Amino acid sequence: MMPTVHALCVEPVVDVFKEHTIAGGGGVHVSVGAMELGLPVHLHLVTGNDADGNFLAEHIGGLFSRNARAPTELSHIVGGHITRRITYADNGDVQDYTPPQDLSDATIAGVEASIESASSGDFLVLSGATPPNKNMLYGDLAREHAEQRVVVDTSDPLAMRYAAKEQLLFMKATKQELKGALNTLSRVYDKRCVMEALIPDRMEMFLVTNGKSGLTLYGENTCVRATPPAAHASPVGAGDSTVAAAILAIAKEKPLEDVARFAAAYGSATAGKQTLGNIHEFQDRIPKVSVLTRSMEFRI
Repeated sequence: MMPTVHALCVEPVVDVFKEHTIAGGGGVHVSVGAMELGLPVHLHLVTGNDADGNFLAEHIGGLFSRNARAPTELSHIVGGHITRRITYADNGDVQDYTPPQDLSDATIAGVEASIESASSGDFLVLSGATPPNKNMLYGDLAREHAEQRVVVDTSDPLAMRYAAKEQLLFMKATKQELKGALNTLSRVYDKRCVMEALIPDRMEMFLVTNGKSGLTLYGENTCVRATPPAAHASPVGAGDSTVAAAILAIAKEKPLEDVARFAAAYGSATAGKQTLGNIHEFQDRIPKVSVLTRSMEFRI
């Protein structure tokens, strides 16, 4: 039986477009992507006690209930904050948005209680923005759940630094996010110390995505560069799909090259869409991904 993917989303977003409204947030997208790929999923969703929070829970619950590929479960943790909402203009620009919200200690305690349902060997995906007042949250959870295979995907430089200190299966970031984290942290810490903090000594892999150019997966003294076939013009939406597909490959005990190949295939199948790519597109793209493996150390 496949291990369950426990995805935590502490900053989900209601994305409002002119003609439709959808659920957003890293943990949401990873869980739906993993579900589409046939993995058992348990999403731990944190929202405010408001209409947008109820929309997210109902919308995702509906997606899960219509799924027939694998077991799904939704745990809805309700806090006293405001659920994030982003409204887009016709040209795609952000028209209005709710900034990231602080979470109370009571809400964090609810999160910790919820993910206690994860069993040894399950995947625990900590994805998306961290609350402004809880930069150490992902690092703390990774340390407390070392018996799970922990994956961290965040653009927050401090959250990245704290999480990198713990035993992780892999961390995922875009090339731009990684460079931004280095620049931001180097203003406070010595640059060499920052580099050492982000080098994956305590994680098995580091996945770095680079838009339409594909991705690079770093393992122990090995670098795998995976370039997908030409896809949509925009790489938006591809990152969370790479995480879901990489987990699928790892669950199937695939070698490093196939982990990169799966991630690039599903990322390119999703790029530029308003929904995640489906499993048929993913399977069609796998053999079309170009993979180059060489020996080298991790570098930013």
